Amino acid sequence: MKHWLILLALCLLVIPGAAWSQPVPWENNILYITQYQTASDATLVYGVFDLGLKPSLRIMYPSAKPGQITFLVHGKHYHTPVASAFKVSLAFEDATGRIFQNSQPYSFKPEDKNLYPQWFSQLDQIAGYYGDEVIQAKVPAGTTVIDILGNAEKSPATPNTLVGYISHIQISS
Repeated sequence: MKHWLILLALCLLVIPGAAWSQPVPWENNILYITQYQTASDATLVYGVFDLGLKPSLRIMYPSAKPGQITFLVHGKHYHTPVASAFKVSLAFEDATGRIFQNSQPYSFKPEDKNLYPQWFSQLDQIAGYYGDEVIQAKVPAGTTVIDILGNAEKSPATPNTLVGYISHIQISS
């Protein structure tokens, strides 16, 4: 009987510890609201939303050293291009979760973009993106999380509006 109780006590101590050692469920260390793949080459594309001060994407930064992040910003394309300008900015968090630095806002202006659509997988002629705006930003030392925030240039009709897309995220440290 004592052996059974000891075994039960050990199981209760070990099983919760095993739950803590599970891998992080975020693909490529990116936490996102929406993710799509392009129909042409399965490129991952993430939605950018106007959520006020809340991020659309959170990227776990792999180093405490300074570095650089590069990505492409795109406009929305449904049956036709949605010609809405928007801005993307970055917020840099330290290990405590405190935002210690913000980037300048980067604008996506549809006027000077190629309007040819890239369709999302299984959404041909329904939903996709257009235009490529390259964004490069320095990542300060001490960053553990990079937050990407969207901001519609005109007041959106509804809160939490999808303003555009991001793809081809590259991080170097």
